[in-house]
Amino acid sequence: MRSLARVATALMWVAHRRHLEAMAALLQTGRVEVDRANLRGHTALVLAEFNRYPRAVSLLGKAGANRPPTPDPLTAEPLTESAKLT
Repeated sequence: MRSLARVATALMWVAHRRHLEAMAALLQTGRVEVDRANLRGHTALVLAEFNRYPRAVSLLGKAGANRPPTPDPLTAEPLTESAKLT
C-alpha cells in the first residue's frame, strides 16, 4: 500500500479505498484528471474495477474515465460493462 500512497492522485486513493462520496466531491471540482495513471499504468477506474466497486466504476464512467489503452490483467472488463448499464 505504501507505493500507492506515494504515486497516487487523490482520486486514485479514494477509488482504491471505496470512498464514493469523496470521489464524487473530487469529480465535481472539475480539477481532477480522471484518466491520470500511476507508475504501473493504473487509473482510478482500474483501481475501482480491481476492488469490484461498480458504483465507483459507474461514477468514473459518467465523468468521462476511459479504460487504459493496453490490456491490464488486474482489470475486470465485465464490471466496466455492467456499470454502464446502471
